Amino acid sequence: MLIFIIATFVSLLLILSLLVFFGRESNSKKSEINLPSCEDKKEIFTNSPVDLKIVERVTPQGELGPSGGHVFPVKHVYFLDKDSPKTYSMDINRPKIEMYAPSDMWITQIQKYWDESRGDEYYIYFSPCKEISGAFFHMSDISPKLKSEFEKHKENKKETQNRGVVIFESTNSFVDINVHAGEVIGYASIKSTQMFDFNLIDTRTLELDFINKERFSKHRQYDLLHEVCPYDYFIPEIKRELYSKISDYFSGTKKRTKEPLCGEYMQDIPNTAQGIWFRKGTAKGEMGEENIIEREILHMALTHSPYDPQMPVLSAGSLEGLEPIVYYIEVRPNGLVNRDWKDISFDGKIYCSELIFDDDNHSSAGKSLILQMPTSDTLKIEILNSPSCGKESWRFTDKVIEFER
Repeated sequence: MLIFIIATFVSLLLILSLLVFFGRESNSKKSEINLPSCEDKKEIFTNSPVDLKIVERVTPQGELGPSGGHVFPVKHVYFLDKDSPKTYSMDINRPKIEMYAPSDMWITQIQKYWDESRGDEYYIYFSPCKEISGAFFHMSDISPKLKSEFEKHKENKKETQNRGVVIFESTNSFVDINVHAGEVIGYASIKSTQMFDFNLIDTRTLELDFINKERFSKHRQYDLLHEVCPYDYFIPEIKRELYSKISDYFSGTKKRTKEPLCGEYMQDIPNTAQGIWFRKGTAKGEMGEENIIEREILHMALTHSPYDPQMPVLSAGSLEGLEPIVYYIEVRPNGLVNRDWKDISFDGKIYCSELIFDDDNHSSAGKSLILQMPTSDTLKIEILNSPSCGKESWRFTDKVIEFER
């Protein structure tokens, strides 16, 4: 089915977006730079990072790509151009597109990645002030100024990581490079379905209210509790244009019409099934290390579509009996079948959901699932080889999978 082929291609680009967070030293290195305070200023960026005439669409936060490791709603956004192929093939060689510093800022870290599908790529991390930090991912090249500093400070080692979908090598360089608004810092990807990804953190914001904040606060170099929408930090004329271009990654035909228009990264709701769930027994990761966030493919998200926040979605990378793509639910307001995740609580009842695809006909995926919350922070789920839930006589078997907050 075409949706599975699309998901495979999309997965390759989405898994690479996870790679930017694996360094553990960045915060300490960044803190050595004497950055000024942004105080209460919000309009930080005075320049677009790329000529907006080239940009066909940008995405909201909250995209999902479980086949590539983005099981949880994606925290960063994507910039796409007319050459971002509607078939999502990696076979693209767009001309070099200049990228610019969106403000006066400091480059604090540069990572160089390599894998067979794309060759070399650069990820750069920056801070316009001590409260705000960001990153651009999937740059095909960086400016001579940045490259000179990268070579001067790069670590004398390469790290090889296997994320199940792609094997890549990376080299880190911690730097202190002052750049000015509008200065060329490099080039957007020439061999990717998107031009680049954009991530932003603002520590002045309230912490995102994940049910188990500890899991998110200690597993990555950046503070996942303060992720924000990058578009909100541009001057008004640029912000308006970016918001006018928000649509879906896959076709550009879906628009989000409900607030917040930039989507939602954190969707946990206490005492309900809605939100992020971690496979039971993996709190320390597969190898006993604290890598639970990095290995999203092990876990599950019961959240909502970034374009239709009324439609529940299931995103999981390794549920027995399911392909690792996004599945949808047509909500019913009553009963035990097809309830919204936020309406399922730890009441001792077993609920059932009939899975569908996000196509024009909402065609059946041929699978259903049963789920139950034994407590407020545990969940049991099992996949049924039936498109219909049938009668309410469901029972768990030895194929049940248990999750926890």
